[in-house]
Amino acid sequence: MVRRLAAAAAVAGLAFCIVSIWQQWHDARALQLHWSPGWLIGATLAAAVANGLMAAGWAQLVRAGGGQVSWPEALRVWWAGQLARFVPTGLGSVPGRLVVGAGAGLPRRLLVTTTAAELAVGAATSAVAAALLLPGVTGMLLAAFGLAAGIVAAAVVGGRLLPGHPAVARASGYFVAAHALKVLVRAAGFWAMLHVTTAGPPAELLAVIGAVGAAYALGLVAVFAPGGIGVREAALAGTLGAMPGGSPAAVIAAAVLWRLAETAVEPPLLLATRLIASRSERREAAPLP
Repeated sequence: MVRRLAAAAAVAGLAFCIVSIWQQWHDARALQLHWSPGWLIGATLAAAVANGLMAAGWAQLVRAGGGQVSWPEALRVWWAGQLARFVPTGLGSVPGRLVVGAGAGLPRRLLVTTTAAELAVGAATSAVAAALLLPGVTGMLLAAFGLAAGIVAAAVVGGRLLPGHPAVARASGYFVAAHALKVLVRAAGFWAMLHVTTAGPPAELLAVIGAVGAAYALGLVAVFAPGGIGVREAALAGTLGAMPGGSPAAVIAAAVLWRLAETAVEPPLLLATRLIASRSERREAAPLP
């Protein structure tokens, strides 16, 4: 019953996501796009890599915290729970991961702790990247300091929240580093999308990193919008569209295409991890010759 309700909520949220994306695309479809297979493929690959970094970071943290699951099974749990983020507030990943993770034999406390840590670290690393919007070297220094402080804080907090597991502190540091790298990969993917929607050269990559960080941070804070729909696009248009040579319509079009790319890579990745996990289970259950 709980699984059916979670699946229904995820499907409803996904439908809301599709309708919202279509409305935003309707507003920007008059823009002349510059379809380039190279930039589109690069952006789609970046979306897949960014999601893979989040999944791998969470799987490592769960295993270091005492989760007795294989890597493929941990990744499967992450992907299955990820679908529930379309529920308003994005916090649907918590009950979704609880349901799927409990079926995989993971402790409830471990699932809640690591999923809450993912939301906190994702928001924090995005906010740190937003510092790059500040002029000069100030933003770069502030971002570097924030990242270093975040890695240390995560190691300390992780060791206290999940005591008795010495590998947790190191895994927590890697977890923050993986999310920081995820922000960079996302920015690179969105920068590639800007080449599709912008007639001239797009904004500098450093500014795109800051704008993407700010947009994702605001999307997580906006609890009324599932997946930050509308908030992310407005934030990107407000920052990059206001820069010299920028076009809000071009930025919104790129943001919609980027969201489509992020959504499109999820089902194949979920299916792949599910197949790998099932194959691994069959191999372990097979009798020895």
